Amino acid sequence: MRSAQFPFFISPLLFFIIGTLALLAMSQRLIMVYLLWSMLLEVPYLIIVVNLSAILACWNFKLIYAHILIP
Repeated sequence: MRSAQFPFFISPLLFFIIGTLALLAMSQRLIMVYLLWSMLLEVPYLIIVVNLSAILACWNFKLIYAHILIP
């Protein structure tokens, strides 16, 4: 049986927004801790996504360029 995993396709930003709305009724200290952790988790996620996007864009450009040069 597989363990439950956080779906990789859900952006931490969405998690951040939903969690912030859920925590509005809680103490200010808990909200600040949650916001800090959410922002810290968002940074590696954005780095990975931006790097993957850049790699794919470069790869697609090379394929298109090679297709033009080699009929």
